[in-house]
Amino acid sequence: GALSATVQDTVSDFQAFIHYLDTERPKLTKRTGRLSKKDLFAINVLLKHKKDLIEPSATQDAYPSIRLMFELAQLSKLYTIQPMGKSSLILGRSINMDAYEKLNVFEKYVYLFETFWTKYDFEAELPYAGHFVPDLINQTVVLFASMKAGEPLERKKMFSEDYYKLLFSDLSALTHYFGFFGLCDYVEIEATAGQRKTDRRADVFLSITPTNWGVALCDALKSYSIRKWRQETFVSYESPFSDWLMRQYGLAHHYDKKETFVETLKKKHKESTLSDQKVLPPMVTFLARLFPPGALINTVIPVDPMSTSTGLFELQVALSPDVWRTIRISGEETMETLHGAIQFAFEFDSDHLYAFYLKLPGKKGRASEFIIDAPYCQDEHPADEFTLAELNLFVGQRITYNFDFGDEWRFDIKVLKADVNAEGPENPEIIEEKGKAPSQYGDFWDEDEDEDYEDGDDDED
Repeated sequence: GALSATVQDTVSDFQAFIHYLDTERPKLTKRTGRLSKKDLFAINVLLKHKKDLIEPSATQDAYPSIRLMFELAQLSKLYTIQPMGKSSLILGRSINMDAYEKLNVFEKYVYLFETFWTKYDFEAELPYAGHFVPDLINQTVVLFASMKAGEPLERKKMFSEDYYKLLFSDLSALTHYFGFFGLCDYVEIEATAGQRKTDRRADVFLSITPTNWGVALCDALKSYSIRKWRQETFVSYESPFSDWLMRQYGLAHHYDKKETFVETLKKKHKESTLSDQKVLPPMVTFLARLFPPGALINTVIPVDPMSTSTGLFELQVALSPDVWRTIRISGEETMETLHGAIQFAFEFDSDHLYAFYLKLPGKKGRASEFIIDAPYCQDEHPADEFTLAELNLFVGQRITYNFDFGDEWRFDIKVLKADVNAEGPENPEIIEEKGKAPSQYGDFWDEDEDEDYEDGDDDED
């Protein structure tokens, strides 16, 4: 039926994408860590959710479906960034693909959708909306659930016209992704020959129409705020009531008077209080009633390659081409331990704040850099909570280590070895070095003054 066709289209596109990765093994571009224009064009031809392009001149941003699948492949832990040769990177399959390939088409769809709904970085993808992204997604879900399938969205029927416009412009990526999963159909505005859009707030679509599946799925999803599904990835700025309230705005166009709407909100909030306190079930269980009986039984439980070994990493830490140390370290060690190893290797005092900056291939904007700070900075990613293994480091990856934000000691770290199946050393080891480490404070301290200070001698009586 219609559900089978919708599910099949989504899964078939992802299958075409990963088949291309497996057979062609396309190299990621050195500058952006994404797929090349040639490979993007070749993949696009294979898809049902494709862009209407006639030549390979567009970057990955121009292909919403490929951009989404590129992220889903990694977030689902089915594929990882892997080295190829001495200096190239590819998106290669992981051991979790064995479990994925055993799923039926419905189970594959739900696993991909679960990854999208619970892990996709919407806030980076939709920077215009900032921390209001969960509210906008909640509104879209409730709006679709309240509509009739095949009923196109019309601006004049919306309670909040500004929000409605976002689905056609600023939130066009979200609309594309809903389309990829079969939640809506849309008609895009065709650009004239040679025309290039420069206004990101310009409309992308002529119409957006929820499908039967979109109405049914959103009717189920509206039971819980997306914040609840993504408690570890969304930073909440809202109280539980405010979060619930924002999910109701999409219903407003059904009420002629604002007063009627407010009274309905109070009643609905009272009814939903207990429901919002429930523990979320697994997605495969939560959505089972929407699929044929017995269709959803299995899913992928991602296996961490490090579960049977500590992992071994060799990192070249350089202050300059002539001053560097190579450190061998276990994947079980935290980034705080790596900080201490670097301090020891260069004979520094470890008496200032620090941060690690990781460039993430395939990302753009603020999402392209992952920052890990000293624990006492009290920032979002403290160094004592991240192990090397958790960062999915690969050979050739570069990390910047900045120590002492006043003097700005900047170290360039290059991953020389990343063997997740090997056992790392019990403690970090310096296995190779070149050049004399500079004094952390230069000539500020005089050696004789240091000795006098340590002996307790001074000029005061």
